Amino acid sequence: MLNMLKKAFKAATFNQDVFTDFIEEPTSILHSFGLVLLVGIILGLGMTNILEEGVRESISVGGLVDRLLEVWLSVLTVLVCWILWAGVTYFLGVRWLGGVGSFRQVLRVLGISYGPCVLFIFSSIKILSILYFVGAIWALIVAVIGVKKTINIDWIGIVLSTFVGWFIFLALLPPYILRSLLVSVN
Repeated sequence: MLNMLKKAFKAATFNQDVFTDFIEEPTSILHSFGLVLLVGIILGLGMTNILEEGVRESISVGGLVDRLLEVWLSVLTVLVCWILWAGVTYFLGVRWLGGVGSFRQVLRVLGISYGPCVLFIFSSIKILSILYFVGAIWALIVAVIGVKKTINIDWIGIVLSTFVGWFIFLALLPPYILRSLLVSVN
């Protein structure tokens, strides 16, 4: 896990060697999956107000089950959105704009690009909720650099193919879906 976090930090600081490793090494999908899973947990904890409320000593069983369900829904949403983002980016960048690379390579690179999304933990704190968007935009920039290295087309095509999926599946859907789901759970 420490190795995964080191690679995520390197990607978040725009170290392009990390992307080369992720493109060439098929087993790096485990690091990508692990990081996306971690971001899903972090987002779920952030949306359940874990930082504001903290951990209460006297939490009811129903409250614990609700919080676990909310985190589980968050993890599923983030994982599905990661795969869909990779699908849109692959389709636009490779199939439509003529880039090179495979869906799995795009999936791995986008997965490690989720590193800055650890800022999602602040999503429910009013004053710090802007950090959700800072993390999302930072992840977009990291993803653009990684996808450029992966599918090797011009910058306009890279930005177009990456931005469309990012906007739908990272900036728009997770908060919208999770807010409505979490309201219905509570």
